[in-house]
Amino acid sequence: MNSRIFQHNTFTTLSIGFYKGTITLKEALTHGKVGIGTLDTANGEVTIIDGIAYHGDSENQVRLVEENETMPYVAMVEHQPIVKFTDNSVSNSEDFLSALTKRFPTANTAYTIVMTGQFKEVTVS
Repeated sequence: MNSRIFQHNTFTTLSIGFYKGTITLKEALTHGKVGIGTLDTANGEVTIIDGIAYHGDSENQVRLVEENETMPYVAMVEHQPIVKFTDNSVSNSEDFLSALTKRFPTANTAYTIVMTGQFKEVTVS
């Protein structure tokens, strides 16, 4: 399977204080529909699923990201599922990770994970 990761900037640039957004969400979405990143000033994290970007900030608030907002860092992929499974017995993150990693073809590869489900609560931290 051919797949690629688009990465705009690196974690190193963030760690040295480069927080100014240099790519818009609209431009990032031309490289994939699933991704992670942060917004201008690095306040919180951005999660992108099915082309919709959600920003979770330092106050644990979540909102939709506008396509003209800029990011200093973003990594995008065009998600292509190679494994699909349903497991209704998973009740915590440790069980989920165990159930998931058993299904990876190899441990030495980067994977994107898209998970759907019904949750009593979700904590952004």
